[in-house]
Amino acid sequence: MSPTSGEPTQAVSAALFNGDRVLLVERSNPPFKGLWSLPGGKVEPGEELLDAIKRELMEETNLVAEQLHFVHTLNFDVPRHELHVFAGYADIDHAVALDDADATAVIRVQDLGNCHTTPNLDVSVQAAWESLNLLK
Repeated sequence: MSPTSGEPTQAVSAALFNGDRVLLVERSNPPFKGLWSLPGGKVEPGEELLDAIKRELMEETNLVAEQLHFVHTLNFDVPRHELHVFAGYADIDHAVALDDADATAVIRVQDLGNCHTTPNLDVSVQAAWESLNLLK
């Protein structure tokens, strides 16, 4: 749905890990242009959330993630949207910045605080990290 219909825009993102490292992308478009974030984007009309994140990962990073798991949903007012966050594993060292990403970076989870990131990124990465560790 779109903000004009009264419903928030639906979006997805994924925290992809390899060991204790997570993949970040530098956003090339507003909102938050130039900040580091998780790869993802808008859900297309009629698209399932899992299909949307798989498509966005391929479009933005050329990666296929293994065993994606839903983590949580965050609500944002500006712009109004619901962000559905997933977690999984991938060969993140081979991510390529495509589509809406200016660059990619692979950093240790504990170093996330040293990056200029989108709002609540630390919350999503930590929740994703914990959810995957619980599944082991």
